[in-house]
This record gives sequence, C-alpha cells and structure tokens, in this order.
Amino acid sequence: QKYMGFPKVFATVNGVSRRSTGVWATSNFDDWPSGTNLILAPDSWDDRWVTAGTGQNTQFYGLCGFAYESMYVGFLWVFRVTGQVSGADDGPIFIEIVTSHDGIHWRRQEGDRPAILELGPAGAWDDGMVFTAIQPLVEGDILRLYYGGFNSTHADEAAWQAAIGMATLRKDGFASLDAGATTGTITTKRINGASGQLHVNCSVAVGGSLKVEVLNANGAVVPGYSA
Repeated sequence: QKYMGFPKVFATVNGVSRRSTGVWATSNFDDWPSGTNLILAPDSWDDRWVTAGTGQNTQFYGLCGFAYESMYVGFLWVFRVTGQVSGADDGPIFIEIVTSHDGIHWRRQEGDRPAILELGPAGAWDDGMVFTAIQPLVEGDILRLYYGGFNSTHADEAAWQAAIGMATLRKDGFASLDAGATTGTITTKRINGASGQLHVNCSVAVGGSLKVEVLNANGAVVPGYSA
C-alpha cells in the first residue's frame, strides 16, 4: 500500500565512497521523505576482479525494482570502475538480478553472481553499458525487457552511440536448477495448507526424466506419494 523509489546514494565501502542504492517509501505520491535509507552496497565479492592498488572498485549505478508474482525482483546496474578518464569514473555497466520479499531487504545471487543481462560482444552496439527499463513486459510465456545500450564505457562520452534493444526470457525464467549427467535433487521448504494441483516448471533433456514425491514434516515420504 505504498509507493517505493530506489534512488542512487553514496556509501563508504572498504574506505571508498561508492554509488549504492537507497529506498524511499510513501503512501502519498506527492510527498516523499527527505531522508534515504541505504539498502544495497557493494561488498568484497563484488571486488573480486579488482587489482589491488589501482583504484579499481565496484559500484551500483541504479536499481529497477518491481513487484513480480508474490515477491519483488530487481535489475541491479553493476558499474565496474576500471579507472579514471579526465577525473570521471570509467568502466562498463551490466545487469545482475536481485530478489526481495519486502522491497527493502534484497538478496544477491549465490555463486559468482552472473549477469542476467550481459554486455554485447566486443564491437557490438551494446558492448560498453546497458540500462534496463523499470520492468519487463509479460506476453504469454515470454518476458520482454527493453533496455538502453551504449557502445562505449562510462567516461568515454566522445565515443558514445546509444540505441534501444529488447531481450527475451521465458516466463518466470529468472533462474533455474540444472542437473548434469548425474541426478539432481531438490527439497522445497515446508509448505503449509497446500491444496489443489501441483505444477512443476521444467524442461527435460532427451533421455532424462523428472520424478516428484511428497514428504511429511519429518522428511519421510507420505505413503502413496513416493517418487
């Protein structure tokens, strides 16, 4: 029952002032608070690519957060500052995905935090920076995301050429679980009060299969519902 905005703010991380993400919330669209709460700032893992002593660092250029199904999804604009050009931060900007259940506490991806919208290949129209629209459009079983792309990096303004592109993704396809040659297994969190049909969103490889079973609160198979 509120409007939310995600402004760019600055936070000091490991001794470096960095672009980060704050949040505003209001029930009156014409009256926004003057203060901003910090909700997302880069961490040491974001700087895993940095060469020590060079001034390189990671910053968050912006966040497009939106309601999706029963939660929030966000497109986080990740800015890797590779150096300075004429006193301005330079480097590429690409998109990672973050998730939240309240729009305030956001979870980063596990593992290497791969880009959900990568830069184009070298020489492409969008190989320098990409910036997403506020949210994708759902059309049938497809998500369509319009985005702006630049062929050069943040401080290389003289070379900038900008255009608009469209990226597509299967509906609800922000992330997936993949099994290789060996069997993969996942157990969901406990589900209370479930009723009706069970649906599984899956794509099975040739020669592969999917099996489902129901467990009770103690992790034992419910009779009649084994794999």
